[in-house]
Amino acid sequence: MVLSGVVQGSGIGPVLFLVYIDELAKLLESHGIIVKLFANDVKVYLEIVNVSDTVMLQGALDLIIEWASTWQLQLSVSKCNMLTIGLVPFDVKYSVYDTVLLYVTLPATY
Repeated sequence: MVLSGVVQGSGIGPVLFLVYIDELAKLLESHGIIVKLFANDVKVYLEIVNVSDTVMLQGALDLIIEWASTWQLQLSVSKCNMLTIGLVPFDVKYSVYDTVLLYVTLPATY
């Protein structure tokens, strides 16, 4: 029995999901996190310039976990990654559900 969510495969499903997930976007933005939504994907961005920024980013991941739990949604941790653009000022491991997220890199272009 499904208690929350939207019907998958419907024409209006992606729009309904965006309405459904809008609360999460506003919650994260209120904590200084940039959020991008597309269909069922959520991307969060934060410029890391000091240690408190790393704490803020992990806090954003924790907020996502809490929101998903409240709305009875399961996150696909296997699809979650970290992407660093530029220099990595701190060696930090971020996690979702006690699973450390993998870092991915962009290929060098010349």
